[in-house]
Amino acid sequence: MTNADVHIFKTILYADRPSLRFLRYFLLAALLFIGLLGLRFAFLSLAPPGVYMKDFIQEYLLGRAALAGVNPYLPLPELADQFIGPLDHPIFPHPTPHPPPVILLGIPLALLSYETAALVWLLFEIFCLGASIYLILGWRRQTVPLWPVLLTTVVVMGWGPVIDGLVVGQLMSLLLLLLGTAWALWRRDQWIAGAVVLGIATALKLVVWPLTLLFLLYRQWRALAAFVITFVGANVLAGLVVGGDVVAFYYTTVGAEVEAIYRAHEGNFAIWGLGWRLFSGTGSPVIGGIHAPPLLARPELAVYGSAMFLLLFLLFVLWACLKTRRLDARLAILIGAAVIANPIAWSHYLILLIIPLAIVGRYLSDLSFPRTATNWAGFLALLMLWPRSELQRLVRLFAAPEIGSEIFPAVPFVASLITLTPLLAVLSLLLFILYLERYMVRANV
Repeated sequence: MTNADVHIFKTILYADRPSLRFLRYFLLAALLFIGLLGLRFAFLSLAPPGVYMKDFIQEYLLGRAALAGVNPYLPLPELADQFIGPLDHPIFPHPTPHPPPVILLGIPLALLSYETAALVWLLFEIFCLGASIYLILGWRRQTVPLWPVLLTTVVVMGWGPVIDGLVVGQLMSLLLLLLGTAWALWRRDQWIAGAVVLGIATALKLVVWPLTLLFLLYRQWRALAAFVITFVGANVLAGLVVGGDVVAFYYTTVGAEVEAIYRAHEGNFAIWGLGWRLFSGTGSPVIGGIHAPPLLARPELAVYGSAMFLLLFLLFVLWACLKTRRLDARLAILIGAAVIANPIAWSHYLILLIIPLAIVGRYLSDLSFPRTATNWAGFLALLMLWPRSELQRLVRLFAAPEIGSEIFPAVPFVASLITLTPLLAVLSLLLFILYLERYMVRANV
């Protein structure tokens, strides 16, 4: 590889010239400043009325209902009226979509007042994020100093999906830590222990199920059994707390009910939602958003279209995993698949991509930042860093004022595709990981 093949990014990152050192420190300071602003924004969300608009209210109400012997899958407004009191702002008018094992997580938090529990949960999310960064930085090291972990954690908190996750109080930081732990265990060939961790993660958030493909790829049948036992055991334990009928009600009714509400919302960039965008249009009966007509008004075809897109995507994921050799690359591909291969994918789901992005960064470093690959990584960064609010603002430029409202305008079908930028980013990332891993094989790195 000649000097002309090396990207300028490497020069900025490693060169010792005073001007480039200053540029490095300036960029680091700017990233830290943005991260601190994100952290400040997360703590400001703890003040009323924002604290009552968090997704975290779902975990809290699950725990309170379980302690009181009330069905935790009653509509959230009913539970809020009973356990928090009248709220000035509406909350989701349906049962929580979170699975029964989350109840076990909510019970200790329910022993606190809601405001205190929200603070504790935010601090826990930040801890999970920092612990995940520690695991990632320790990928190829025996020990990891504290200061790069702290700096990297603050920098990461400046990324839009991380800010979104911290503000709404979602589970993604915890899932990131669990996936990072499983990854670390699998690298040490501790497949069963990693499968148990993945079973816990899947019990808390079903979205990570695609990672079970690793057990099939490596013929880890005992690990697969450990995963199944852990997942089932977590649900049985939840059933012992709230009743088996409640667990059955969730899996037979609640999931499908909530999926039907959000699958066509413009903020949902999951593969499964494409059929509804194409044949039914964009919108949700529960939360506001940009409206767009379908490309072809045939609502009866929506489910078949979505199923076809999902099947094709899963076949691609299987093919990509078979084409790669390294555990890290396969894990990165499957985490990316987990983000978009489910009925719903919101912006904070992208937090899970911190692991694949770290793997990409390591691969680029091992290859000394070749020009073409690094340019591709830069394009991916632009897609990943584009805030959802800016995507919405761009879509609004195509709004038809006479249709819809100023807050939730109607736009042409083609314009609504701009909101699928995160989907494009994830798909591009998966292709890039496949390209990069094969590049490393050819380069014998």
